[in-house]
Amino acid sequence: MLARFQASGDPFYSQPEIQALGQRYQASMVEVDRQLRGDDGCHQTVIHGDFKAANFFFSNTYDFASWGSALDAPGAVPTTAPGIALIDWQWTGHGMGVMDVVYMFATSLKADVLAR
Repeated sequence: MLARFQASGDPFYSQPEIQALGQRYQASMVEVDRQLRGDDGCHQTVIHGDFKAANFFFSNTYDFASWGSALDAPGAVPTTAPGIALIDWQWTGHGMGVMDVVYMFATSLKADVLAR
């Protein structure tokens, strides 16, 4: 990974202190990953893996009646309601659900909002 940045030709990445920082960062990521995943796996859930605004589809009138007869009972639920769908599931796997939430904020909010 570090070599790829150096190969970009940008002299910033060739500075010894930047290379040292990159090596320390890379070495610490193994422990960060272990801490986030948890040794016992009890904090694991199914995650989307690419949970960003571009992968959300919204509808003002999703037809819940197509779900079956349980929704046809009087007073059950409205047959149409606002809905949401997620696409782009190729990164789905096990992980901590909060990782999807953090990724959504980091990729969907403007930098000035994230800075606050």
